[in-house]
Amino acid sequence: MIKVLLIEDEQLAAEKLAMLLDRSPYEIEILHTCPSVEESIDWLNERKADLIFCDIHLSDGNAFEIFERVPTDTPVIFTTAYDQYAIKAFKQNSIDYLLKPIDENELVQSLEKFQQRILSPLQQIDLLEWISNFGQKTTSYKRRYLVRIGNRLESIKVADISYFYSQNKQSYLVTKEDKKFPVDQSLSQIIEELDPAVFFQVNRKIVLCIDCVQNINRVSKRIIMLKVTPAPPFEIIVPEEKLGPLKKWLNS
Repeated sequence: MIKVLLIEDEQLAAEKLAMLLDRSPYEIEILHTCPSVEESIDWLNERKADLIFCDIHLSDGNAFEIFERVPTDTPVIFTTAYDQYAIKAFKQNSIDYLLKPIDENELVQSLEKFQQRILSPLQQIDLLEWISNFGQKTTSYKRRYLVRIGNRLESIKVADISYFYSQNKQSYLVTKEDKKFPVDQSLSQIIEELDPAVFFQVNRKIVLCIDCVQNINRVSKRIIMLKVTPAPPFEIIVPEEKLGPLKKWLNS
């Protein structure tokens, strides 16, 4: 059980983070939520958590003031909408720095870093590498999707996904092993997270990985169809205006 203190002055943000933590594969107990610098200082003077999630901009000041006034060895994961504080965060007892809106997969990876630190206290988390690369990376693409299987969560690598499709107002991902899982995002949201060199939205119903495409068939002057593997639950019809971009994508 990981005992967590949340330092967050926005109630909706705190509730969303609590929800994501509850959905994580780790057992989490949220001890308290502090909305301000002063309340956080009072709490930390009397109690201790295993891990702190801390927003930087609070209602009464900057969160770094907390750790200047209350030295603590408790690991901190900073959560903020701003990237300019990354280096200063590293100088605290920080193990990660999550940009809002918080990505569920990145949150799980941060918890994994925390677990690694507990198992190996002498291991230094390479946040400096993240900081040094931050300005160089113009785009970062989704690497994993968390899916629910019964009462447990499973992490699916994007590299193992063949395609995403939408049916009856629900989105699904399908793996190369032909396993299907529901996902809580629309196709338009999903395609924004993926590498355009690898994934392409053919129409409103499906987003394909380049490796799953077998061939393009023109069945009439106006109807172009794709064959992919594994086979989806419907025929994939390519709109005429998408044919040129599709060919360019397949030939890239």
